[in-house]
Amino acid sequence: MLDDLLEKYTNSAEIDRVKTTNMGSLYEISYLVQLKTVAAPKEFLDELCCRNGNLNIICGRQTTNRDEL
Repeated sequence: MLDDLLEKYTNSAEIDRVKTTNMGSLYEISYLVQLKTVAAPKEFLDELCCRNGNLNIICGRQTTNRDEL
């Protein structure tokens, strides 16, 4: 379903977690992605929103050792 968008905007993408929500009527899927370019996140999110019917999309950054104390 999202394969074409992941191929277009990411160097790598893998499913990290899948769970059901809304008493089993929806799936929540977490992906770990590496974007091809730092300039593309808005376009990527816009296309994801269109594709998933404006359901929730949550983005974050994975911490690196450099960010840790």
